[in-house]
Amino acid sequence: MRTLFIAVLFLTSSLFSQETESISREELAKKIGLTLPIKEANKSLEELSSELKSKAEKEIEKQFPPKSKDSFAEEVISKYPLHKVGDSVIINVRYRGALKEAKGKFTKITSSSLYIGSQSYPLVDIDSKVASQFDPVKWKNEVEKEAEKKFKKYESERRYGLEDYLKKHREAFYNDNGYSIVRGEWIKSSEFLQMAIDKVEAEKKAAREKITKAKKKKKETVQTKPKSESEGQSDSKAGLYLVIGIYIIMCLNSLAMLFAIYFEDGILWLLGTLFIPFVGLILLVRGWQSYKKFFFVHIILLAILLTLIFVVGIKPSFD
Repeated sequence: MRTLFIAVLFLTSSLFSQETESISREELAKKIGLTLPIKEANKSLEELSSELKSKAEKEIEKQFPPKSKDSFAEEVISKYPLHKVGDSVIINVRYRGALKEAKGKFTKITSSSLYIGSQSYPLVDIDSKVASQFDPVKWKNEVEKEAEKKFKKYESERRYGLEDYLKKHREAFYNDNGYSIVRGEWIKSSEFLQMAIDKVEAEKKAAREKITKAKKKKKETVQTKPKSESEGQSDSKAGLYLVIGIYIIMCLNSLAMLFAIYFEDGILWLLGTLFIPFVGLILLVRGWQSYKKFFFVHIILLAILLTLIFVVGIKPSFD
């Protein structure tokens, strides 16, 4: 299993190394969004930012030409002119929930009513902007307030247009001048390409180190293999000695039993046991009390021998 793992690691590292080495500079540039030849960045980011802003301001001025507050004040005055005593006017007045037209010559204004012709109209029933047209102080304040409001709105739209232009054109403008954005920061495109090349080189180096490490492990595995075989041979010899020892004890036990037969039952039974089948079995049953100890010793030794060979797995080697 260990050898298989090393082989797979070696193969994977080799393929990875071939992939990184085969990629060309043009392919690498294409992968990171660059086009060769790389445009040289001759200006700093501050210079480019100032240049782009100047260009954006020129474009925005076409849509939002510079205006002063006075120009907006003139617009407000043209819509809400100041009325003087004796001017003929037409205004709308609220009467019983609806608008009623009031027209005639403006005669005077008080704190609560406006007089047009022979009629008086409560100021609360007249729009505040319209009512201010009959009071020079209120009219001036209303014109200034409305002009300020229009001016701020115009400047806000102009500023938004400028920011929108910068947002839409910044990337293309910076790219055309040799810069690329990387992780939210603008760097020179040549440096970006070099970073990519360095990364590929680092990956190739890591791949080579993996290959070297795999080869080293493989070499160590090969070197340790003879040692394992020698240990196996030692185990086989130990098993051989153990089996031989048990077999010798079994032989000695059998020899002791033969001597017992000779002294207990005589030479005929001894010869019969040695050369005639089943005589030994008959003798064992006949003289069980005398020979059972030899029988049990033989059975126990035989069980131990079979256990060592078939269960424990000791395989004697005669090499």
